[in-house]
Amino acid sequence: MGRITPMKAIQCCFVIAAIMFAASCTTTAKRDDLVFIRISNQSGVDFTSVALGTRIIKANSYSNTDYTTNFKSINVSEVTEYQSTRGGHNGLKFVRVHSKIPGQKRRQLRIEMSGISERKKWSPVMQEFLRVNGGVKSTFKNPYTGRDVSGYTLPPGRYTYLFTPVSEDSVQLQIMRD
Repeated sequence: MGRITPMKAIQCCFVIAAIMFAASCTTTAKRDDLVFIRISNQSGVDFTSVALGTRIIKANSYSNTDYTTNFKSINVSEVTEYQSTRGGHNGLKFVRVHSKIPGQKRRQLRIEMSGISERKKWSPVMQEFLRVNGGVKSTFKNPYTGRDVSGYTLPPGRYTYLFTPVSEDSVQLQIMRD
């Protein structure tokens, strides 16, 4: 049996630390919903990406639960396939649309929502938009704190998020039940 050298001890400590770090970066189980969204890009500008939802990050950790649904590269007049959302209202809490005009950098477009006039913070505005578009109350337990978290989500079904032009840097969002 060999003797443990200081170098081997350091290597062992490094391996153990790497394993512990990797374990702390895990994502918890996701809750799939029966809400299916597709994107219809009638905005006049190609989208490089569209992201719906958010993630919950565990305090003082690298752990997170991801409730986002991502759509990549949606050209003008294109309608994507349906994608399943997850996480109740967390899966629809935010909408981020990025585009790139030739000769410019990638940018995030402003999203305007019909029927919603005041825009203080995005999450409450989107929750109100979902409510006025037939949304239902959704409650689930935060996977890290165990506390109930409530908001609005869409009832089970298929929906189209239709984006139409407003200006060079903003688009109008309409939700249509299919």
